[in-house]
Amino acid sequence: MYLEDRVAELENIMQRQSLKIDQLNQEVEKMKVDFEEKVKFEKQIYNVKDLSKLLNVSPDHARKEYIHKGRVKAAPTSAGYEISRHEFLRVQEVVSARGKHYL
Repeated sequence: MYLEDRVAELENIMQRQSLKIDQLNQEVEKMKVDFEEKVKFEKQIYNVKDLSKLLNVSPDHARKEYIHKGRVKAAPTSAGYEISRHEFLRVQEVVSARGKHYL
């Protein structure tokens, strides 16, 4: 009798926790949608000039010290280097949180 009551109680607890998890998942999805709607990025592709402004160094220094040494991933083009939005945002996050020396 005691075990049956305990099993029923545990099943009830699990069901409530399951509902809470579902609610949290829905809230997270809603937050993701809200974030994507609010945050609009200016560019899809950035260049060395944009990177140099972010790092507060000259374009030559950004190219030599960050791109050539592999600290920042960039694709060479006929006009210079292209930095993807994802990589630029990564660099921006590191610089704002820690500083450019942590790249």
